[in-house]
Amino acid sequence: MKTPVRFVVGTAAFAVVVLAGLAACSSDDPAPDPATSAASSDPDPTATDADPAWTGASLATALFDAPIAAAPLATVTGALASDTTPIPATIEVTQVRASADSTLVTFTLKNVDDSDPTVNPKAFNADQPGTFDIRGITLIDAVAKQRLQPYVGRPVDDLEVGLPLCACSDAPLQMSTEGQLLSAIFPPLDEGTKTVTLELVGFPLLEDLPVSRAGK
Repeated sequence: MKTPVRFVVGTAAFAVVVLAGLAACSSDDPAPDPATSAASSDPDPTATDADPAWTGASLATALFDAPIAAAPLATVTGALASDTTPIPATIEVTQVRASADSTLVTFTLKNVDDSDPTVNPKAFNADQPGTFDIRGITLIDAVAKQRLQPYVGRPVDDLEVGLPLCACSDAPLQMSTEGQLLSAIFPPLDEGTKTVTLELVGFPLLEDLPVSRAGK
């Protein structure tokens, strides 16, 4: 079951105003703003190998329609945080896809038995569980010496209300053995980065995840 993403889609610009958790240890250059890049680009419709310019609509398409690897890139078993006993679970990473402006990560959450337990909102976001999304996950780019978290921001016509939205999946409400696809869009990786590490609280590090490149 795919989870809807809580950010504005369509032709209206999505203004990224915060890059949560982005720590660039090797470079002072800020990460590109996908909304700005999309607005300023004039893609050639005949081009076949150019990186896509992310818009609200194309981000949604990437999350819901992007091709997923036939087999997981990596699988790990751990436990989700809860108010009582941690809940055993399995994570299968299915895609790490990089473009010039951003990095799409998809992974599947699976229950280890048929109990179908409910999931605490803090399982993937211990610091801000009230946002009910998975923004607490971290992508590690060892080449650039960066710890990246999903893009967050606000619609350009609503800059003062509530917490910033996340370009990531809503927090899962329940687990099953069928699995639930979760996704997040992170800042771009270093051009030389070929593998990354995904960090999820309660699970061993998912290391050496191969990176695919848009247009290649």
